[in-house]
Amino acid sequence: TVSFPVPPVLAEPSAWLKRRVGSMSATSTRLDGLTVLIVDDEADAREAIGQVLEAYGARVLKAFSGAEALVM
Repeated sequence: TVSFPVPPVLAEPSAWLKRRVGSMSATSTRLDGLTVLIVDDEADAREAIGQVLEAYGARVLKAFSGAEALVM
């Protein structure tokens, strides 16, 4: 299990990401080469979590439901 701090839902998640990615150091955890599947019925949550994971280098797949995830 991997867990990451997820910021509270922001009016503009992209502004938060620009600040966060800009402050990443060479010692920051990278997720290059990992594929992460996000399953959430809330589109905003899928997008915000996906943006954070992509900023760390992960390949992100998103699904609305478990059923959708199973066919991916």
